[in-house]
Amino acid sequence: MALRIPYILKVEIPGQVYVPGEIFPFHGTLTIRVVSNGRFLLRIQIPPGEEAELAGQRLGSGEHVLWGRGRMELVLQGKGWLILEPGG
Repeated sequence: MALRIPYILKVEIPGQVYVPGEIFPFHGTLTIRVVSNGRFLLRIQIPPGEEAELAGQRLGSGEHVLWGRGRMELVLQGKGWLILEPGG
């Protein structure tokens, strides 16, 4: 049985260059398009006293972790940092 290692094929953030695994600060509205051959992990960190919104859901301060797979487009609004990582 061949082992398939998941990896992120492409991340598109209009007007930005993003390398998976790096911390990316955001402020305002951010559209993220991800293409992966498997699962990936999206970590969103919101600073104390701030909040953000992802796909219509409010995110309070702290760390929020979401799993994705394949192709995904997300709209993130607010202020904080995000990290995209390949996952198992």
